[in-house]
Amino acid sequence: METTLAIGSPGEDWESRTSGAVYVYDLKTVDTPSLLSRLEPLWPSTRGFGNAVAWDHGRLVIGSEQVPGSGDIPQGALTIISPANDGNFNRLADDWEETHFGAVAASPEADSDRDGQTNIEEMLARTDPHDRSDYLRISSVTRASTGVQLTWTSVPSVSYAVMASSSLTGATWELVRTLTASSTTASVTLASSPRSQYYRLVALP
Repeated sequence: METTLAIGSPGEDWESRTSGAVYVYDLKTVDTPSLLSRLEPLWPSTRGFGNAVAWDHGRLVIGSEQVPGSGDIPQGALTIISPANDGNFNRLADDWEETHFGAVAASPEADSDRDGQTNIEEMLARTDPHDRSDYLRISSVTRASTGVQLTWTSVPSVSYAVMASSSLTGATWELVRTLTASSTTASVTLASSPRSQYYRLVALP
C-alpha cells in the first residue's frame, strides 16, 4: 500500500509478559501523517510482536517472536490483515464496526461496555460489545474421572484456545488445547495437575 506505512515496535512493554506493537500510518498527506491504528498482540504472553513487518499485495503481515506453546507447537506466529475487510488496519472488520458502532471508527483495545473484554475480543467471540452480560467466559469447572472439565457458552464454527498458568502474578500462559465449537456449548477435559492451575479462554481469529 503506497499510502500506508507500518512500523514495528517489538520492544514496547518488554518487561511485561506480552510485548510489542505495530503502528499503522496514513501517508496520503505527507507533511502530517495520521495514525490509523496501534496494534497489540492478541495472544497472552506473546513476545516481540512487530519483530517483522511486511506488505504482501496490500496485506499487512506481522511477525512475533513467540507465542505460548506446548510440546512441539511452533514458537512463533504471523498476523495477516487484509484491507479488503479492514480498511484502517485495526483488525476490526469494517462491516462489524458499522453494525455495532455505526461507523468505521471503533478502537480495538477499548472496552466499550466495561465487561473486561476489548472490542476485538468481543468481535472474535461473536459477543455484543455493548452488553456487559454478554462476554466469553468459562461457565463451569468440574472434576472429572480423567481430570478437570471446563465448559463455556460457545458459537458454532468459532475456534477457541484454552490456556493455563500456575500463577496470576507475572503469568506466562501456555496453550493446552484448541477446539472448534459445533454447538452452543463447548467443553474440554484436561489432565489434572499437581499444582494449582488457572485457566483462560480465548476466541481465535
